[in-house]
Amino acid sequence: ISNSIPSLVANGNRILAGADNGIQISTDNGITWSGTSLTNEVVYSLAINGSTIFAGGGYGFHISTDGGYNWSGTSFHEVCLALVQSGNTLYAGTYNGVFYSTDNAVTWNQTSLNNESVNALMVNGTTITAGVSFNGVYISTNSGTNWTQTSLNDKDVYSLAQSSNYIFAGTYGFGIFMSSDNGQTWIPINQNLGEQYVTVLMVSGNDLYAGTGANALWKISIAEIRSESTRLNSS
Repeated sequence: ISNSIPSLVANGNRILAGADNGIQISTDNGITWSGTSLTNEVVYSLAINGSTIFAGGGYGFHISTDGGYNWSGTSFHEVCLALVQSGNTLYAGTYNGVFYSTDNAVTWNQTSLNNESVNALMVNGTTITAGVSFNGVYISTNSGTNWTQTSLNDKDVYSLAQSSNYIFAGTYGFGIFMSSDNGQTWIPINQNLGEQYVTVLMVSGNDLYAGTGANALWKISIAEIRSESTRLNSS
């Protein structure tokens, strides 16, 4: 694939890539790719719930029930910058805050976080973390009923990840910040990070991976992060 890829989702050996010209699909772990019926639209986000796949596009919300080959538009016309499935609830981060659906995207409700552009979402039980433009990170501990802005409150946050009690926020222009106290305090963890425009974060095994705007992928061990956190907290 030679296009820009804002979103990826995998289910077994099937990978779906949301690109700037629709969705591409691979059934051989990314060796070969083919097109789908969703074309000519940037796809910002993807999520899977069983046999149903959801796509947040530049012109609206789409659903596939055949593994991603054929897509249907829906009446939900928010631009979904982030999608995350938790149990039977699907959460969507949009230019108008966070929405949720409990019926496979048939109907939607807006949460009280309704005046922020939400670029990233992360769910852990009843705790939802949202990364927003300009105003940092918000956290809800009751499934989106109420939200609290954290002390990281003046950055564009485009990506989120978590390992145990560590929350990581990737910012646009200021690198990666970490909190070990549910967002009350944050510290930068940019040692050896050459690019400060962090567009995607992922924890895999014992490492944190960061994709940046300079077409680069960086990696740091969680053990090194813990060591740096201990050093900064004791200084």
